[in-house]
Amino acid sequence: MIDYFLRWNTEVEAKLDARRLAAYLGTPVGASEFNWATFRVLPNVQVWRPSQDVINPDGTVTHSLLPGWMCILAMDETLQVILNDANLRFALDRDGPPYVIKNNIGAVLQDLAVSPIFAGSHYPLGGIN
Repeated sequence: MIDYFLRWNTEVEAKLDARRLAAYLGTPVGASEFNWATFRVLPNVQVWRPSQDVINPDGTVTHSLLPGWMCILAMDETLQVILNDANLRFALDRDGPPYVIKNNIGAVLQDLAVSPIFAGSHYPLGGIN
């Protein structure tokens, strides 16, 4: 299973773009009602760098979330249209190794933590996944 980690500025922008992508993949969504197909999409994903976590005096940890609205799109195969999409941050094969299919963030993926993730995923990401 290939998981595509995508980022937009807002969820509204993501929904508009999802309609374009769904139409390309042959699964257009209705014009009036929009729901994330949660069997394929995990919306509202939080991403942070554990190396930038702050440990508070009471022992709790504060994460500095990366900006933007993110989701994970799960597909059975590698799709060039998604790999080439401007919103793609990185793509991982959850059944790897090798795990990394494409990395567009220009940083070490091991210094990322992501929540939530699809059940059964064991990405080579740092932190609590």
